[in-house]
Amino acid sequence: MPELSFTLLDVGPAKYAAVPTLLFRLGVQQLGEPVAIRSVSLQCQLRIDARKRRYSSDEQQRLTDLFGTPERWSHTLTSFLWTQVQLLLPAFQGATEAELPVPVSFDFALAATKYFCGLQQGELPLLLLFSGNVFYADADGALAMDAIAWDREILARIPLTAWHALRDLYYPNLAWLSLKRETFEALDAYKRSLGVTGYDEALTRLLPEEAPAVALDG
Repeated sequence: MPELSFTLLDVGPAKYAAVPTLLFRLGVQQLGEPVAIRSVSLQCQLRIDARKRRYSSDEQQRLTDLFGTPERWSHTLTSFLWTQVQLLLPAFQGATEAELPVPVSFDFALAATKYFCGLQQGELPLLLLFSGNVFYADADGALAMDAIAWDREILARIPLTAWHALRDLYYPNLAWLSLKRETFEALDAYKRSLGVTGYDEALTRLLPEEAPAVALDG
């Protein structure tokens, strides 16, 4: 019965994906005597363990939508789900490497996007939880199957620059904001009444002349 362990080797943006995607390069190692693995049906749950890093005062203010004011963080700062992905590993024996593609949304309605955008520097504290099934050849050469051990996980600290690189590659100098349909219709009508072609200019007209200074993240 094969037992697998997982390590995180690298993380970086996929340059030619259909949607913004981070590639998590994994090392997969058999423990004990290697057997011929036919394939692995792998599931990975990625969680953001927000308790595993420190936050500057600016970051605390940027994250109030998620965790409330800083004095409440001892109760509200928690681990929460980012996403879940699947991967089929081909045949190998002993050890192999694989790229786990993780699609990334930049919709500010999502907690993960708010969290990533709220950080200004440092690392993303992630927990990768693995499950799935291993298909292998038993001692008689017949196909057998076993589940991946429930405790297979990786505690990872991903450089925030990896997320910045992905954002700048797919959406340079852009941010996505979800609006209610009636709000959008009102904004669109206001834009047309101004005789301008872009929503940026319409929104800028609505902002106070002395808006609070905003520190742009790297």
